Amino acid sequence: MKQLTCEMCGSTDLIKQDGVFVCQNCGTKYSVEEAKKMMIEGTVDVSGSSIKIDRSNELDNLLKLARISAESKDDADAVKYYKQIFELDPNCIEALFYLTYYKAINSPIAYVSKSIKSIDSILDATFEEISSIDDEQIKHSFLSDVLNKSLEVYDGIDHLCEHYYPYLHLGDMLLNHFSADNMVIEYVQISWEKGLKKAKRYKQGLFGKRGKVIKEHIAEYEAKLKTI
Repeated sequence: MKQLTCEMCGSTDLIKQDGVFVCQNCGTKYSVEEAKKMMIEGTVDVSGSSIKIDRSNELDNLLKLARISAESKDDADAVKYYKQIFELDPNCIEALFYLTYYKAINSPIAYVSKSIKSIDSILDATFEEISSIDDEQIKHSFLSDVLNKSLEVYDGIDHLCEHYYPYLHLGDMLLNHFSADNMVIEYVQISWEKGLKKAKRYKQGLFGKRGKVIKEHIAEYEAKLKTI
């Protein structure tokens, strides 16, 4: 969290004593609630005609807490922090993706189609965001987690073979946004192979226009697999 700073003298030397925070420089005391408020409100800019609050520190701290919670499988806290992030910054793609993911894996089976569509619809923007990250290690880590979680949602309805196309679309989006390194190629192959497996199962017994479309998809992506 933001470092506690005494509002009276500017000192950062504050120690909790007898249930309150005490500035060791001037002796000003702050209650726990006042201290929390000081840590989350951000820097106040009063130089212009209106007061502006810079909450970037708060967002950074919440992102750290959300990621730690997600990595430790503490879904409840991860959702809580990502909701707070989304309230502060509705354009945060990371928060939007993970909130979509957590909602998808906790949705009743009756809403499985909607869950798949919600993940598929946010992936393009998520990949765009990830591709803009300069640090390659962070980029790969974020990308790997997004891919694993997306496949987790898709794999959760293995018995519904009509939902084969999101796997194929996932591979296409990967190649559109990222250079074809080993990790990207591996996930493209995994997603296309899973999609083809489902498509072939779904095609069994299907004829007419729908059967023809699936047959074309199978032929197209079997050919694509041979080129990567």
